[in-house]
Amino acid sequence: MVNPYASPQFESSGDSSLRDSPRPRERGLVGHVRVVSILQMVQGGLDLSAGLLLIGMAVFFGYFLEEIAKENPAMDPQGQLANGGMKAMSIAYGVAGGVIVAIGLLSVVAGAFNLRYRGRVLGFISLTTGLLTVLTCYCAPTSLALFVYGLVVYLNPSVAQAFDLGEAGYTSSQIDDAFPVRR
Repeated sequence: MVNPYASPQFESSGDSSLRDSPRPRERGLVGHVRVVSILQMVQGGLDLSAGLLLIGMAVFFGYFLEEIAKENPAMDPQGQLANGGMKAMSIAYGVAGGVIVAIGLLSVVAGAFNLRYRGRVLGFISLTTGLLTVLTCYCAPTSLALFVYGLVVYLNPSVAQAFDLGEAGYTSSQIDDAFPVRR
């Protein structure tokens, strides 16, 4: 009779993925890395949409409102819009949109790397720069929550070991196997 609670016994069938796997370790919060990575990519998508919206507003304020003011003098009785009064607002929206788009791209890239247990420092940078999106108020609640959750996960010692294994060249499935779930 086979003991269902015994550790599995592998035969040496030449399967190098089993031989080269790291030894089992304490799981810690390793299971949360995948969740944080996916949330980073979703947050990056939200940031990208907010940044593109800001860039669109920069184009609208910089070009279309100025043209409308030139065609309709009653809209701008003091002549501020027609004389370039919207340029500063257009530049501010454009710069903010560009920064938010860059942060969004960084979050998507960091999330993709972190899914494979690589780029832990990139994950920290992504979470930290994601706090700048609080200035848009659009992404404030989610970026703050992701920052706290991500730091709790990434600062866990087991997660640091998992990322070390990922940087050493182990696959994500080998790393998941090295941190078994307790049942």
